Amino acid sequence: LLQSREDCKLFLEAAELTGYKNLLDGAGLCTVFAPVDTAFASWLSAKGYGTVQEACQTHPEEMKLLIAYHLVEQSFSRTQLLNFQMSEIETPGTVGTSPGLCFKSYAKESVTEEYDQALRQNVKVYHREKYLPVISTKMFETKNVDPESTYRQFFPSVNWTGDKDQLYVMNACMVESGLPTDNGYVYILDRMESPLRTLYTALENPEDKFV
Repeated sequence: LLQSREDCKLFLEAAELTGYKNLLDGAGLCTVFAPVDTAFASWLSAKGYGTVQEACQTHPEEMKLLIAYHLVEQSFSRTQLLNFQMSEIETPGTVGTSPGLCFKSYAKESVTEEYDQALRQNVKVYHREKYLPVISTKMFETKNVDPESTYRQFFPSVNWTGDKDQLYVMNACMVESGLPTDNGYVYILDRMESPLRTLYTALENPEDKFV
């Protein structure tokens, strides 16, 4: 489906260079949030890169994390994302009447070594998968608050396209949503989104290029 489109070529190139082509080809179930080429090109320019290949060669691990962040585990239709409820972490994908917020992506940082102040020695830190916020406007209906002004408190740069039955991914809005494929669904975004950092990494690297 993505290969048949003319507006997602940069994302496909990056997926292949970072090792996720097999997943897109059907190696597993996934929900893809693919940014359009104009959004990807804008992101590359803002980070000082001329091409996708340059970005992948300069920061291979970061680019792998970035692309994986746009790939969510399991297959979620538009209806499921609008009305998602995760009852338990061990049993993801349960569909209920309450809208959900975050979905487990394939993005996972490599094992790092940190200094433990209590033990006074270096220890290995194993990281969990990062979660992608996919916000349903139905959440605001349940809270009885103004959707746009509330949402902009967290993601002020969002291209707000409406309050009724809409999906947003951080500052990105859906150009198209719930496109069915053999191994999942595809959602087309109007901008790239980088993985959210923890408080600790934000304090350690306030000028991090991959904010």
